[in-house]
Amino acid sequence: MKKLLITENIRTIIEKGESLLSRKDIKIFTALSGEELIEIHLIEDVDLIIAGIGFKTGGDDVCPYLKGIRNDDRYKKVSILTICESDKSAIEKSYACGANTFVTKPVDISALIIKIIKLINIAERVHLRVIVNVTVEAEVNGKSFYANSENISLTGMLFETDEVIENGANVTCKFHLGKDIITASGNIVRAERRDSGQYFYGVEFTELDPSTKVKIENFIKSSAGR
Repeated sequence: MKKLLITENIRTIIEKGESLLSRKDIKIFTALSGEELIEIHLIEDVDLIIAGIGFKTGGDDVCPYLKGIRNDDRYKKVSILTICESDKSAIEKSYACGANTFVTKPVDISALIIKIIKLINIAERVHLRVIVNVTVEAEVNGKSFYANSENISLTGMLFETDEVIENGANVTCKFHLGKDIITASGNIVRAERRDSGQYFYGVEFTELDPSTKVKIENFIKSSAGR
């Protein structure tokens, strides 16, 4: 089990990496202040701290607390990743706080996820998900409808629609990835209705042909900057 500790002011950013951070082998703790960050870390001995630089957490500047952790010999193995503005002073402050690395705003979620993977040393799965916003022409039980994709991996995709689909249903998805037209069949393995009233469905691809796999893999690598 890997333990991540984040500051409250970046929760919205971190939650965009849901496909990684919802894994069963990752547990996330949230600190509302610098003091709470120290308290949680003392109890949980986390593997990675992700903190926003240039913001106040609970009225505190979080940097002195990060320095305290970095300078404590008991916690040499903890990694620190900061999220900051792109100006020189913010980047310098990140390093002064003891950060191993940083991500500047606006945050590239794919780049952030890759850095998290490296810092907590978890196996990078072939189904690393990247954000993709395309229109999906879908068909379930002979009924066609349109949906908007949220992310994609080699093993599936997540899309949003107002259609009601049963969990386990077979679905065919047709969409563009750059210049490529992708047609993929799969099963609905996740269904969720959000506050907007829209439905989000997770599709697990089945029997992708080799050329389609290559096209999706190339898109993922390109989007993740690898």
